Amino acid sequence: MFFMHFGGNEDVIRRAAEMIDRNREALKRGDMYLAIHGYCSSFVSEYSNMAMASNRSNQVKSYYITNHGLREDNYCTYNHAVPYNGDKDVVTTMQLIAMLPTPPAMEN
Repeated sequence: MFFMHFGGNEDVIRRAAEMIDRNREALKRGDMYLAIHGYCSSFVSEYSNMAMASNRSNQVKSYYITNHGLREDNYCTYNHAVPYNGDKDVVTTMQLIAMLPTPPAMEN
């Protein structure tokens, strides 16, 4: 489960929501999308790490869809079975990315 207020993440969550609000129209038009990266390396197998990274990044994405009025197609999740800056289990903050001529492939 995604805990909105955990480990001091309130500021990051607020800034991501502000980014969504500032770019809402471009996101709705499909000119931009939000990328969410999930990282996990605390399990023995790559499969388990990828599954957990996917689960966590999808929970974060669902939180923003539910609470900030965007749709599934406004997001892409990318999951990695490696640590991120020394953290074994983390979902990085969102990136706002200009849309390419063809949408990027989603990992899940």
